[in-house]
Amino acid sequence: MDIVKNLRRLKVLCLLLSNLMMVIQIVLIVLVLLLSSYAFLQLLNSTALDFLYPVVAFAKSFVQFFFGNTIKASQPEIDGELVLFIVIDIIVIFVVSQLKVALKSYNEQLDKKIVEEKAKIEVKFNKALDDELHRSIASYSNFMLAFNFTVAPLVSDSIQIYGLEKPDVEKIEAEISKKIVDYLKLFSGVKLMKKDKDFIVISSHFNDFDKVLDSVIGMMNNFKKTYRAHKVVVKSRYAVETYKPLTPTGKVYDAVKPLLDLNIGHDALCYGNFKNRYAMLKDPSYTVQVKGKYDIANVEETIYCLVKKDKAL
Repeated sequence: MDIVKNLRRLKVLCLLLSNLMMVIQIVLIVLVLLLSSYAFLQLLNSTALDFLYPVVAFAKSFVQFFFGNTIKASQPEIDGELVLFIVIDIIVIFVVSQLKVALKSYNEQLDKKIVEEKAKIEVKFNKALDDELHRSIASYSNFMLAFNFTVAPLVSDSIQIYGLEKPDVEKIEAEISKKIVDYLKLFSGVKLMKKDKDFIVISSHFNDFDKVLDSVIGMMNNFKKTYRAHKVVVKSRYAVETYKPLTPTGKVYDAVKPLLDLNIGHDALCYGNFKNRYAMLKDPSYTVQVKGKYDIANVEETIYCLVKKDKAL
């Protein structure tokens, strides 16, 4: 920013010099006109401009100071010293006019330079903002995966259609829950909790997110296939969120729970905050797509879903 300020100061100085050159040019032009008129009237023996004699005397003294008494007119009636002063004035006027042109050109260059420097500052400022945003998003190094499932008979009356006993839904739910706990105990670096019927997997290693989600979804898909053979339908829902270390898990779960309660689709749901953090992974296994806008705690939120890349294709 100091560079721009200095350039603007230089531009003001350039403008002042340009105005000064204009004043000098005007004064010299007037002086040439007056002295030329004085010299012409002197040839006509007119005294109309004799009041200019002090100025003429100064002009002659100026010439004598630099050239001494070497100035002699080719015609006796012509005042060579005055003529030379007028010629010098004309030369100075020309030089001043060229300086004005140069100052104008330099002023235009300063304008371009100011625009360029402001653009550089803006780029630098935006990069600083991007870096700060990147650091802020990267600080969300933990993630939570919450999921649940429901069990229901494949048909409403399996006894009449299949001649089978009605499935014991509660027994199957307990069986699946135990298998989930046993399966997730094998994972290192994750912590499993349970809240009512919701399973909560938390980890402080965001780079392991794809591996954990793939494993959980794969596990649930195996349950679906296995129990479908027993005429039982298993449905699952997933929601994910990222958060900073030391954030209370209860607070994170309160944010994730409404996503599970939406009960839409079979892909993992998330908010924009998770979407931004997930985009920082080098080679993510999922694409994040807009699911829609939904009422979350009386606020319209844009909800996203994670779709497996090969599935998305």
